[in-house]
Amino acid sequence: MSGGLAQIEPEPADIGARFMEIARKERAREDGVNTIPGSVLAAQPEVALRELRLYEQDPSPRVRWQVYAHYWSLGVSTDRRDIRRAVTEKLLLATDDFAAERLLSFEEEDFGPRARILLRQMLAPDPKETTKDATTYWHLVLVAGIAQMREEIPHLGTFLFDELAPRANAGARMSYGRVGWAARLARARMGVEEDVARAIEVVEAESDPGYRVTSLLRRLGYIRHPAAFAAIAKYLESEERLPRVKDNVPGAEFAQYAMEVLAESVPDFPVPRKYLAYTQEDIQQARVWMDSRFKQGRD
Repeated sequence: MSGGLAQIEPEPADIGARFMEIARKERAREDGVNTIPGSVLAAQPEVALRELRLYEQDPSPRVRWQVYAHYWSLGVSTDRRDIRRAVTEKLLLATDDFAAERLLSFEEEDFGPRARILLRQMLAPDPKETTKDATTYWHLVLVAGIAQMREEIPHLGTFLFDELAPRANAGARMSYGRVGWAARLARARMGVEEDVARAIEVVEAESDPGYRVTSLLRRLGYIRHPAAFAAIAKYLESEERLPRVKDNVPGAEFAQYAMEVLAESVPDFPVPRKYLAYTQEDIQQARVWMDSRFKQGRD
């Protein structure tokens, strides 16, 4: 035995006890609820799944919300495919908007056979877009694109509409909350070229540059298509800014928002995500890198 003090391994976190305390506080509506970090859950994924399962049917909606928030945190914090697949199944079974939106954090390989069956069943009915479940369905359509549910392409096509049709109220914004827009994006994510082209056209046609840059570029990033990346790169190269918030504070650069989307969506992007805090050196590095890979289609 070598000299010095022996290293003592830390005891594994008691996930069951910690979540029991979270549940107690949520039922009592107490302040100061400390969630369990994803890294802690990912260190004992089977234990985390077992303990969280105990609270899935808890009478308190606050506790149930915490259950699925922790499932999501576990899923995005582990590289184990079996655990990520277990989490996507759990989130699909939750069938609410929180869970559906969190599913957008995953990739095609994270949706196993059972998750695909669940998703197909949930997409089967034609939703009434005025119901409270329309937002959930909207997100599930985007999830279908991520999961590459190509058998759903014809069904999703039934929701499409002409986003660029003249509107009775000149200057009115297109309704980006319609299921047809989500269907357009999902079909584009699955490689339907006409939908890729139309999605880019719709984004470029948005008359409000602030909304286009702060919200719609992210939709193009979702598509994960070279043409969409090339369209985003135009904003990366731009010197334009958003309107000033205060007289003495310049608006954020378009390039900051383009960086945010590209860092999140382009494989092997050379600059890590910095949440709209990119330096000019970061932006220049990204411009050179993007120009070498996605120049075609930007000229």
